[in-house]
Amino acid sequence: MLNEYCASTSNGQARAWLRDMRGSAENNWLCRQQGRPDRVIDMTAACVREYGKGAVARYTDRNDLTSWRCFSR
Repeated sequence: MLNEYCASTSNGQARAWLRDMRGSAENNWLCRQQGRPDRVIDMTAACVREYGKGAVARYTDRNDLTSWRCFSR
C-alpha cells in the first residue's frame, strides 16, 4: 500500500522507505525518489487513498514501525 501511495504522489517514481529499521512508528516511513528530498508519508492520506474518505491511520504500538493500521471513523 505504501509503495503505491508514494508512486501516486510522484508520477510513479517514488517508493516507500524506512528511515530507521529500529525506530518508532512516528515519522519513520518516507517516500524516496532519486534526486529529490525524502518526504515523510502521510499515513492517513495513504489510508484514504486505499480505503476512501473516512479512513484514518493509527499505530497500535508507538515503538513498532510495522504497527500502522487503517481504521474507519
